Amino acid sequence: MYLLLRKRIAEAMGLRAWYLDRPRPRITEDELYFLAASTPPLSLVFHAMARHIENLSGAAIVFTGFQGDYVWDARPEPKYLNEEMTGNDTAGLGLTEIRLKSGIINLAVPFMYARRIADLATISAGPTMAPWRVGGDYDRPIPRRLAESAGVPPADRWPAVTA
Repeated sequence: MYLLLRKRIAEAMGLRAWYLDRPRPRITEDELYFLAASTPPLSLVFHAMARHIENLSGAAIVFTGFQGDYVWDARPEPKYLNEEMTGNDTAGLGLTEIRLKSGIINLAVPFMYARRIADLATISAGPTMAPWRVGGDYDRPIPRRLAESAGVPPADRWPAVTA
């Protein structure tokens, strides 16, 4: 079901989606590149993508959402409301070595065209963003507006997803 939703989102945005296989249960030589920079194998979900880029195109820009959890938050923690735009953890670190081997250029969308998280929080709280605010612990009106403006239906209009 999740794949179907992702396919619909890609289609709504005029993008073509490739479904790539999940990592194998055994460790491959490429997996060692993912594990070289960090111990948790969270980045292994990108294993097939890295292989696909290396085999078919040689290089590609990969748009990721690393750090979006706090950059886009409508009510960020006070420690992020400073004069900098920096990451808060090691998200994406697992791509450090494999990107060099496979030709991946990681472009973290939350850091594009922004200088201060405080400015993004001010925009999120403004009256023009009210239609895209949902409240609660996961309130990200800016990316919600971007996605819906690109034709992605609001999450409340998606079919129910079951495990």
